[in-house]
Amino acid sequence: MIDLPEEIKRSFVYVDCGARGESNHAFVSAFPGVQYIGFEADPSEAARVQVDVKNGGRIFPVALGDSKASLPFYMTRNPACSSFLEPDPSLFSQFLDASSDIEIESQVELPVVKIDDYLPSMNVVSVDFMELDTQGSELSILVGSERFLKDTVLGLRIEVEFFPIYKDQPLFADVDTYARSHGFELFDLSRHRYRRAGAPKGFPTIGQVVYGHAIYLKNYRLFQGDDAWLRILKLIMIADFFGFKDYVYEMIDYLEKQPHLQDREIFLGIFDRYKGSLAPRTRVHSILNLIKYLRLQKIFERLLRIGEKISDAYRADIRQSRKTWAD
Repeated sequence: MIDLPEEIKRSFVYVDCGARGESNHAFVSAFPGVQYIGFEADPSEAARVQVDVKNGGRIFPVALGDSKASLPFYMTRNPACSSFLEPDPSLFSQFLDASSDIEIESQVELPVVKIDDYLPSMNVVSVDFMELDTQGSELSILVGSERFLKDTVLGLRIEVEFFPIYKDQPLFADVDTYARSHGFELFDLSRHRYRRAGAPKGFPTIGQVVYGHAIYLKNYRLFQGDDAWLRILKLIMIADFFGFKDYVYEMIDYLEKQPHLQDREIFLGIFDRYKGSLAPRTRVHSILNLIKYLRLQKIFERLLRIGEKISDAYRADIRQSRKTWAD
């Protein structure tokens, strides 16, 4: 990880919408000092997470949306599937053993607030990254965060659906359009697949993509003003954590060419050390260099193709006993 000054890490605010189970967040562990704020609509779960959360993180037992209102909240058999959107078993039952998770066990009314209104009331005036996993209400939360998205947010990690698990649920295309309209670019997208119910469990298939996690980053070239360099440094933190090293390298190269970079000599030293750490030094790379030296690339590539076929066959065989999987 890039080793930025403590004052920059302490000013970084990470907001987690849907904090169930997030007692030790990976980003906060990677960059100690980052301010972690979690939202969890279930008060009992919010209290449990608050007890376990590390590094002074705050958990607010508050439900989020695009307006201040009171809305029905559907409690499902699997608590992680509970949502402000009504589950749609008529559609979700198309997948093997899936609909039982979204069976409604109870319904309650919960007050909903906008992030744009709530966080300033808690003396939080800047948000650098937002993670959203709220079972279909992600788009409404983004709409309720429009001011932060426009002014301060640099990155997003959003659970997105390609298949409507809930009634009238916004899908990936809707979320993607909204994120892009605020200057965010899609950098990564995971795929979680479900097996159709009409075929036996052991039937070989790649399954259907139902949901995934999309990572968006702002285009640093859009930043203006005296704090543009600081926003780029925070964006570097995000890109580095998620593995977009080429984007990090590009932003560092851009900052190195800026004559008015604050504390220029300090950051040039940090950048040099980071670039040096990117050079491959593992035993594997030593073996690869030896293969090149002995001119065995063609034989090695043939062995790789054979290995890939075996690996693909193995994964396909493993999937036959599963109802869902990720790739």
